Amino acid sequence: PFESVLSVCQDASRDIWAVTKNSLLTRHHDTNWSIMSQGTNWPGGRPTCVASDADGAVWIGTVDRGLIQFKNGEFKNWRVADGLVNENVHGLMVTPDGDVWLTFPGRIQRFHNGVFDTITIPIGTRYFRALAKDTAGNVWGGSSEGSLFRIRDGVATDETERIQGGPASIRCLYATPDGAVWIGYGGFGIGRIKDGKYARFTTREGLHNNFISQIVEDKFERLWLAGNGGIFQLSMTELSRAADDIAAGRKARLRPALYGRAEGLPSLQPTYDTIPAATRSRDGRIWMSMGTGLAIIHTENIDEN
Repeated sequence: PFESVLSVCQDASRDIWAVTKNSLLTRHHDTNWSIMSQGTNWPGGRPTCVASDADGAVWIGTVDRGLIQFKNGEFKNWRVADGLVNENVHGLMVTPDGDVWLTFPGRIQRFHNGVFDTITIPIGTRYFRALAKDTAGNVWGGSSEGSLFRIRDGVATDETERIQGGPASIRCLYATPDGAVWIGYGGFGIGRIKDGKYARFTTREGLHNNFISQIVEDKFERLWLAGNGGIFQLSMTELSRAADDIAAGRKARLRPALYGRAEGLPSLQPTYDTIPAATRSRDGRIWMSMGTGLAIIHTENIDEN
């Protein structure tokens, strides 16, 4: 019942949830899509993003009615009167410990044990387009104007100066098990922060496109990236080696595998600005939000060629 998709997740029951650009909350159960934001139990509001936790709850951010939770067939709503700093929720991230992180225009909050904690962010920060939690327990936030923050124990540290060449608009963040945090830029390729060192790739190093909106790793240690003009993947081994070379001042060359028009897919323009925009389901498939629907990658069918 939609075309352009903003956000996607899978719940503990393996159902797929998606928020569309025309403010519908949809759910895929068995073989059917249903609209969840038009039923009699819906508390109201226009959805912007959707995320899930391990306890069976689905969390929904809205542009005008704060935070909504769906669990055991019932909706629950939190608004400014309940501790939200703003009822325009721009993004959501649920961490393995059950915390729910929320982004607003220029603000970040953590929902922990029923209490909203506000993270102090410098004035002037605009939209947070990206959130990620690394293996060391740091939460990273990236903004539309290129600010990069590392949050630890409720304190945000500005890490923007690590970005070589000055701030560049950040579209997505993704943490991998090796301790790295990958940064997708709007026009400046991808970056990696690992062990205190920074490296960045662009089309000069063979990247297919410099506008990276979504990043997801599959179970075969490949990184899938959605950029302007298509979806492409790179081996984590190749990427990590190239990042190490660049961080050490050496040249590197990437060989991405591109999927798009040549595979019969006329349009693979990813969406961004909301969190999460992509996910990996439990069966290994990758789901990416597109301007023309959902792109589903059956990663087990991809052969190296």
